[in-house]
Amino acid sequence: MVTGQMESVLSDEDLRSAFAGGTLAVLVTRARSKALFEELVGEAARLGIPVTGFFMDEGVTLLSDQAWVRSLPEGRYAACDVSARRRGVEPPERIIAGGQYQNATMVHDAARVVSL
Repeated sequence: MVTGQMESVLSDEDLRSAFAGGTLAVLVTRARSKALFEELVGEAARLGIPVTGFFMDEGVTLLSDQAWVRSLPEGRYAACDVSARRRGVEPPERIIAGGQYQNATMVHDAARVVSL
């Protein structure tokens, strides 16, 4: 069952069925969303729900912390190269440096999309 900030009455099975055949896509535009992002992707990983993430605007600054990036659950993560360059962030090897195409494909392939 979901806990913490995401208090819910949904069971693990309810959540798994909501994502059947799809992914949880998370758009991260603000650095202050770090804790919620960690909780979302951590819970998804625990439930076996595939995760994709796209970092842009201020959200790319989170990628400066290499240890944090390495600690992220298995998933497909990308960053807006324009946002990264503007903020002097070099996306780590694990993060695809791309553009809005990666964001669009993430949304297209997702069962659910969360914007932080």
